Amino acid sequence: IKAPVRESGQLENAGSALLIGPAGHVELHSQVICAWRHIHMSPQDARRLNVSNGQKVSVRSNGERQLTFDEVVVRVRDDFELEFH
Repeated sequence: IKAPVRESGQLENAGSALLIGPAGHVELHSQVICAWRHIHMSPQDARRLNVSNGQKVSVRSNGERQLTFDEVVVRVRDDFELEFH
């Protein structure tokens, strides 16, 4: 499957796929993407962390196998809870 990396919901020129299972099949036309790394957060979390919707940030995990993710998109919405994908 050729799935471009995009922000969720941006399906222009997205990939296509055929999913087959025991209940039948579904054709996905221009609906397949690899979601860009992003953080969901509420407006309160955004204020607390001093970030805004659409801003790109870096996320670092600590510990023995620490890792930094760059170019992570912040997505702010009232119904979001703090979660990194």
